[in-house]
Amino acid sequence: MVTWQAFGHLVWGTVGMVVLARRLGLPAVAAGITGLAWGLSGYTTAAWTTGLLLSAGAWLPWVAVGFIALARHDGP
Repeated sequence: MVTWQAFGHLVWGTVGMVVLARRLGLPAVAAGITGLAWGLSGYTTAAWTTGLLLSAGAWLPWVAVGFIALARHDGP
């Protein structure tokens, strides 16, 4: 179960990086490369065995997407 949970977080973080790259204006191919670079980076491969680091790191791109959405919000 832990392996599936780690894999799910790896996919979640990769998708988050793709969404973040698209929000920053990168083309689809560049956003895909960005997601793959995050998913295969040394940080994520090292965090795979540590447990919580991968789970926490997978949410960082989504936090950045949320901050961008809040910054672009003009008000009610």
